[in-house]
Amino acid sequence: MRLRITQLWGTASLQGQPMPGLRKFGVPPGGAFDRESRLLAAAVVGADVDAECLEVATTAFGDQPFLTAICEEEGMLSIVGMDCTVQVDGKETPRPFVRQVTPGQELRISAGKAGMRVYLAGADRITFNDDTLTCESVEKSWEGRRRIARQQSLRRGQLRYIPLSEDLHGHEFTVANEINRIGLRLTGGPTLNTDAGQSEPSVPGAIQAIEGGLLVHGPDGPTVGGYRKVGVVIQADLDKVGQLRPGQLVSFAQVSMKAAREAWIEQNHQLERLRRLVRILTTME
Repeated sequence: MRLRITQLWGTASLQGQPMPGLRKFGVPPGGAFDRESRLLAAAVVGADVDAECLEVATTAFGDQPFLTAICEEEGMLSIVGMDCTVQVDGKETPRPFVRQVTPGQELRISAGKAGMRVYLAGADRITFNDDTLTCESVEKSWEGRRRIARQQSLRRGQLRYIPLSEDLHGHEFTVANEINRIGLRLTGGPTLNTDAGQSEPSVPGAIQAIEGGLLVHGPDGPTVGGYRKVGVVIQADLDKVGQLRPGQLVSFAQVSMKAAREAWIEQNHQLERLRRLVRILTTME
């Protein structure tokens, strides 16, 4: 399906799975900042697990829509991610948004009270295991799909991290306005040693000490850096980092490498269970 964006207050880019293995050439892995929301957006319209979705990030947190688009083709459309209001031809629809759209319909998205990224996924048809179903055949499963698409990345709570040189446990920081796919700045917290050292490899989730706070690297963040690293946000919590918005308070909870690995495995198992449930809802109609 195809959408024509007529107004956007923010940034939009197509994002799929990260592409590891290129860091030695200075290329970050990229991919969706909120991996869970992207996977759910794709799953509920039957798209492939590797399918690219439209990632839209905004800091326009008012009543006016930050995105307006016109549907140019018929198909199934899902919108998953930040707390938001979705209107189709001026009529508000339940969220998470999963429904059939037709050419000429106007779509408006306004920010809610949590998160700052939404993921839009579309499909002309629903395909599972070589069985193709029309959009009409899955209409009855929309409500079940909405329940499935309620992701975990908007849940409040501490960011779990593995310490490297500083104890951030329990300290509170504020998300600054400097935020994009490269990373985000956190202000406040304790006074940290900000002496820069020799450049060394970095990863998404790396936490660096800077004057007045911290830097947390995102999926398009640097592959090397000289600012002092004080810890790393665990992979299972990177989706939460992608939904942090300016002004939000953040604190950290220290965990072990073993706990981080177990959390990552459990998150992947949970996402796979959700994809299987979507398949059941679709094929049972």
